[in-house]
Amino acid sequence: MERRPFDPLTGQPIEGQTFVLEVPPNDLSTLLAWIKKDDIRYYLPALHQLIDIYPQAEETIVVLQNLRRIPSKGMLAFETIGQLGKQELANLCLQVAFSQADYPAVRSAALMSLCRLGVNLRNHRGDLFIMLSDTFIDLRMAAAAALAQMNIPQGWHILLQGLQAEDVYEQLTTVNFLEVISTSCPPSYVQSGIVRWLETAHPRVDGADRYIRKRLIVYLLQYPLSKRLQVRLKNLFSRWIRQEQKHVEWLFRYLRSHLAGQPFVVGQTTFLPSSRYKPSNKNKILNKFIMNCVI
Repeated sequence: MERRPFDPLTGQPIEGQTFVLEVPPNDLSTLLAWIKKDDIRYYLPALHQLIDIYPQAEETIVVLQNLRRIPSKGMLAFETIGQLGKQELANLCLQVAFSQADYPAVRSAALMSLCRLGVNLRNHRGDLFIMLSDTFIDLRMAAAAALAQMNIPQGWHILLQGLQAEDVYEQLTTVNFLEVISTSCPPSYVQSGIVRWLETAHPRVDGADRYIRKRLIVYLLQYPLSKRLQVRLKNLFSRWIRQEQKHVEWLFRYLRSHLAGQPFVVGQTTFLPSSRYKPSNKNKILNKFIMNCVI
């Protein structure tokens, strides 16, 4: 499997290392051997396969207990648990997420998985509030997402603050966690705050703003938006088309494919429609504009 990242808005390869992931075996002993390698082409697919096929195996628990001591591998391992929906490993994620002895990166990954798994964290609200003051951005945002998932306003406020941050990494981290808790419909003031960010975001040389725009719009389109908010977004999209035509053409092509539930093809790369972020059919004003706008 070749991992060559493409920017879905331009179709151009993203700068960085290209590598080919090896196809992992199914047998437990070989998977364990691959995970011990330092080569990401082996340990990454093997880790995914191990958690997917053998989530309750004693060997899997031992591997995860060992990896929690290694920030880079531990973060990947505990993120994978939630991505694969492995409820069997929720208790281990709980242990790691709320253990001050573990690395913040691994704790935030475990907390992210708990959010994905929909685990009830109300008994841990005190710990989550403490985490809101953590200096590690990912852990702070993970705690905010967990609180927001319980519809606790402080969580939503921290996420909105993260979106308004000047640091693009903090903005991207915020978007990641908004997506993680996307099954929880954001309150109207959060929806309005996201639209306000879209209205005021300034173009960046590295194009990160366009990437964030796309993800936030897809995030919002999941929910039935008020007529007023739809009109605001429609007016914003019209402004983008007038002022940034060259930069937003790919965005609207992508959004049309997304609304139609069709693959988005750029060159030789195909982006399949998202099953996680299905658009709401109640945003008639906005959906009609996206499908019919001329660029």
